[in-house]
Order: sequence, then structure tokens, then C-alpha cells
Amino acid sequence: MKQLGRELKPDEKVLLAALSQHPGFPILYKMAEECCALSSAAAIKVDPADSNYVEKLKSAQLTARAMHDFSSSLFASCKWHAGEGAAERKVQDLMEQLHSK
Repeated sequence: MKQLGRELKPDEKVLLAALSQHPGFPILYKMAEECCALSSAAAIKVDPADSNYVEKLKSAQLTARAMHDFSSSLFASCKWHAGEGAAERKVQDLMEQLHSK
């Protein structure tokens, strides 16, 4: 998995965390999973009797691998940033409480 969004600002992480809590976010995740499943199925369906089997299989596997890598990196990065954004908000809230006393 590749870590995406390494240069996100704290407010961008908060927005990303809010997006991940949106009711439609699980549907987006489900659609990404479906895309991965379809690309994997396409690789499995390559006919070994085809004269260009090796080339077609390589192409289909490369596509499936790219889909899985992208989806995995994107959603894992969203989760990581959302968690980091929440932690940053907690620290900021604690600092504000300390300064207000």
C-alpha cells in the first residue's frame, strides 16, 4: 500500500475525515470493491486456448493489480488521515482548554 496525501494540511485532513463519515462513503467503497472484483474476474476469464493468451493474461492481471493497489492505497490513506486529523483536533482542543484556564 502506498501512503497517499502526505502533504495534506490539517484542515484538509478534517475535511477528509468528514467525507469518510458521509452516508454515501460506504457506497463508494462498495463500488471500488466491485471494480476490483470485476477486474480480477476478467483476468480469470482469459482463455488459455487463445493464441495471445500470455499477452492478454498479463494485460488483464496488470489492470486488476492496478485497480487493487489504487483502491487499497486510497481507502487506507483516507482511514489513516482521518485518524490523524482526529488526533490533531484532540491535541488542539486540549491546548485550547489549557490556555483558557
